Amino acid sequence: MAEIDAVGRSGANKQLTRRLREHLDVAGMTQADVARDATVSKATVNNALNPDKGPPNADTFKRILDALKIPETETKELLLLRSRAASPPALLDGYLESVERAAREHPHPLMAGRSTGLAEVYQSQQVRRRHTHNNTDGSRSQRVSEADLRLATEIAVDGGMCVVLAGPGGGKSSLLRTSLCIAAKRWKAGDTVAAIPVLIQAADLVGVALPAALAKATEGALWRSAPTHGVSAEKLFSDQPHLGLPWLVLVDGLDEILDIDTRKDVLRSIAAFADAGLHSTYRFLVATRPVADQELDILGDVPHYDLLPFATDDLRQVAELWFRALGLTNPEQQAARFTSALDRANLAGLARTPLMAAMLCQLHAEDPDSRLPRSRGDLYGAFLDLLRKRQHTADATGIHEQTLRTLAHWGPAALGWGRSISDRLPEWIDHLAAEHYAGNAVSAIDFIASQPGAQRPRRMPHDVWNSFLTSCLRRSGLLIERAGTFDFLHQTILEYCAASYVTHNGQAPTLIRHAVLAFGHKHPLRYGVSGVSYLIRRRAHRTRVRSGASYLGFLLDAVPESRRITRILKRVIKVEGTLGLERIGQLAQLGTRLPPCITDMAMTRLESDAGDEDLTSFSRVRSARLLCNFDILRGTNLLDALAGDTTVGLDLDSIEAFLSESDDPDSYFADEQDERVVAAEYLAELGDARGADRLHRLALDTTLHSVFRLAVARMLKELGDPRTTDLIDDLVWDHTLERPTRVLAALLLQPQDGPRCITRLRSLAHDLNSDYMLAAWHLATGHLEGRLDEPHIADLLDGLAGDPRLPACDRLEVARWLTELGDERGVFRIEDLPPGTTLRPPGYRLPPLLLKRGPTCQKPESF
Repeated sequence: MAEIDAVGRSGANKQLTRRLREHLDVAGMTQADVARDATVSKATVNNALNPDKGPPNADTFKRILDALKIPETETKELLLLRSRAASPPALLDGYLESVERAAREHPHPLMAGRSTGLAEVYQSQQVRRRHTHNNTDGSRSQRVSEADLRLATEIAVDGGMCVVLAGPGGGKSSLLRTSLCIAAKRWKAGDTVAAIPVLIQAADLVGVALPAALAKATEGALWRSAPTHGVSAEKLFSDQPHLGLPWLVLVDGLDEILDIDTRKDVLRSIAAFADAGLHSTYRFLVATRPVADQELDILGDVPHYDLLPFATDDLRQVAELWFRALGLTNPEQQAARFTSALDRANLAGLARTPLMAAMLCQLHAEDPDSRLPRSRGDLYGAFLDLLRKRQHTADATGIHEQTLRTLAHWGPAALGWGRSISDRLPEWIDHLAAEHYAGNAVSAIDFIASQPGAQRPRRMPHDVWNSFLTSCLRRSGLLIERAGTFDFLHQTILEYCAASYVTHNGQAPTLIRHAVLAFGHKHPLRYGVSGVSYLIRRRAHRTRVRSGASYLGFLLDAVPESRRITRILKRVIKVEGTLGLERIGQLAQLGTRLPPCITDMAMTRLESDAGDEDLTSFSRVRSARLLCNFDILRGTNLLDALAGDTTVGLDLDSIEAFLSESDDPDSYFADEQDERVVAAEYLAELGDARGADRLHRLALDTTLHSVFRLAVARMLKELGDPRTTDLIDDLVWDHTLERPTRVLAALLLQPQDGPRCITRLRSLAHDLNSDYMLAAWHLATGHLEGRLDEPHIADLLDGLAGDPRLPACDRLEVARWLTELGDERGVFRIEDLPPGTTLRPPGYRLPPLLLKRGPTCQKPESF
């Protein structure tokens, strides 16, 4: 059994099936004989002998052993082996029940209010898959060639390996917890699941073996049932949780690992464990803020998804959920009032981020008549004031008073000492945040204990004093305890506190200057931060610190406007041009308070560029998109105008001329887009109704290449536009489209309207102005694979194979498909063809991009 335990459940199952087959051969019995004698089905016996299937239940397995007449001593051994091979359902059920119970809590409980559960306020978001392309200059760019929209929870529940990217407060942690709950509920309901999820912070994977890290992350708070089954937590995570079912490791906060080399080591570890592919014990979903592509390349060719902010129309629903959870009367009316106030204050864009929406809703619930914050920094300041107010109520129920009462019996001096520490704790926490942001991983308890004025009173025992400090940190409202260490409640809380600390030393403008210059550069000049030493050091002693948009935004919000800062930002725009405008736009999108002259300068420049016909279409549309970060109305108006401007689109004649001479049309369509489509798509992403209208017009626009028209139809289908079905019908009958495109358009009708899809494919198969072969092939393969219910496909193929209008090579191909359907007429049709008829030459193929964007099944290489 020690040997069996070492190989795990899958290894034990292979040993079990091997030994059963040996006994079957010795007994000289067939599977049918065993099924008859054991009174079980032949399928049950077959599964018991299949190493890729799990063993049957104990009673059924015992009857199979009796039918094989295996001696009693060996029967006991095989029963023990079956027990090891079988997944422990009670153990797995216990784990998932505890996981589901814990995941119901909001990932940031103090920020959400102690009584607010995640499910009460969770609003589903969408993800969009990224497409990375290699440019001719060796760089890479992210492009979205079609909608590729999905519900965020679907990608986690699917169990496939992927990366989810979102900005600060973008909803990553809430998505992972919600995915845990969904998988647990499905398992409990007996539904099929693709993987069993387990949540872990990326920092917990540093320098620790994966099974041990998973055990540590779940054993204390979530997982109580393993010891009762005699299985250690580490052993549970060393093998598949169920035969053929992997663990889906939900890795949160990769970007919170500050050291790049350490972050890469974690990614290499993840890649190594996932290397076994579909048969791996582990798959991974990594959630992170955007990091360098070169880092994520370590994971290999896995999908990358952007977690999108709430749609504009979702804001009122989000507000209703929060106000109902917070106990407000008339939550619907309050939500309408709240969203109107957001629009007036130009904060609707900021509120589309889940964390920002949560904070704004709670501030509104606390005082509906108060003014909304002017910037993200003001919002965080107001919200942290609210947190401290909740934590430090004056009565005996306040956490502040409860903490201090633990020192009361040590005398008035100890109590006074405790009050002094409690009063200075916010300042020390800000200092701790600055140290952590700079890369100093000092323990929170050790750091607070080392501060002047926080030394232990002489008569008080060490354990009592440390317990008091731990209680202060735990109840501060800003830190959360995980596995015996304290982390900040959210990465943006750490950034806000760090920025608050450094701006109190009088050197904020100098720090901001270097942070602005460093922000966004691949190899920025950065300087070290430790304690209060935030001043510029000599060049020889400069080291590297982070300078992201979120932190820089908090820095700018924390200092008053000044000429010096304005000059710095102006220089960024003047010297770096569009790149500088992108960086300033990121700050504006985050809700940073920028000097009015900088905002006006950026908007004037972007508006001018968007209207400049001498610039490329890409630059014009990009400028309009960036303008939306500063003024959503002016930006969307420009996008709408560009989406309808034919001078912005690609010239159809030049495309056809290039394709006729090119040996690799893939490269063209992979890296080129019609910018009218990009402008309309971005409008739709912003929730502007004009976006869908523009997309609809573009799909019918004959000046747009067929590839893009098909992609636009697919976008409208993803958006759920009610005009999509009629639009697709128009494309099917549109003879200005390329022949294969008409067939692929018909396939868009599946699965929403399967009968119409079949009808259109049948019509196209008889239409010599379409790719009749492609239509027939999809009907044939769809019928064979059970995707299309078309009982008369054989008659259709027989008609095509005998149609004298078709080339003999096509008739031969169709006749071969007919024989694959098992219809003997195919043989006769082949015999009727002229001698020497061959298939189409290997060089014939459809435009590769059309196949790539089409259905999952593709034509045979010979076609």
